[in-house]
Amino acid sequence: MKFASIEIDEASNRQRIHEIPAVGQEFAKRFNVKSNSENKEGKQLSERPSPAISGNRRKLIRGGVIGAPVLLALKSTPVLACNCKQPSGFSTSGNLSRNGGASCTDPAKSPTYWSANTYDKYSSRGRATKYFRYANVRADTKFKDVFGGTDERKFIDVLGEGSFASLVVAAYLNLKAGRFVSGVSLSSVQEMWNGTYRPTAGAPPWTKEEGENYLRYVMGLPLR
Repeated sequence: MKFASIEIDEASNRQRIHEIPAVGQEFAKRFNVKSNSENKEGKQLSERPSPAISGNRRKLIRGGVIGAPVLLALKSTPVLACNCKQPSGFSTSGNLSRNGGASCTDPAKSPTYWSANTYDKYSSRGRATKYFRYANVRADTKFKDVFGGTDERKFIDVLGEGSFASLVVAAYLNLKAGRFVSGVSLSSVQEMWNGTYRPTAGAPPWTKEEGENYLRYVMGLPLR
């Protein structure tokens, strides 16, 4: 007695029957293999499409092809935090030469960047208000409203000074845009501005010069 094996041809979407040598009755029963004589439809089956099986296979293939770019896109998504040393690992007082003025591998945006990246947001009445792009912060925000004190100057004006104040404003905008050193918060930047920031618990507070040099390092600017 001869037995047949059924193969699905993806190209033609049809079944093909191949005769195979006779096998034992136990093997046939175990694997449900039928001979040509036991197959009532005979070789006519080879001419019939098998939409259910082929359809499932096509779904799997389509799923794999469509899914691949999605996985690649997830892997290529950039990390938002800039790749810089945290304050605890940054050399400051008396040993600034160790950093050599080198910037981070992926520095945060500088005051120059932020002063050049603004746009107008219009109200329902058509009134334009200037905002910093990506940070969603008004360009006319007053310095004192974020860092305390009595400084009435607007952020957009402070950014063009090239001062320590311009660095803390840029740091604030980087934080609002979600792209700054991991672990450094707004309160950290505020303390750097006030000269009270401690890089680690129990460490002496940084001077304003040390805070300024750290922000320069984070933004890829030469140290002082």
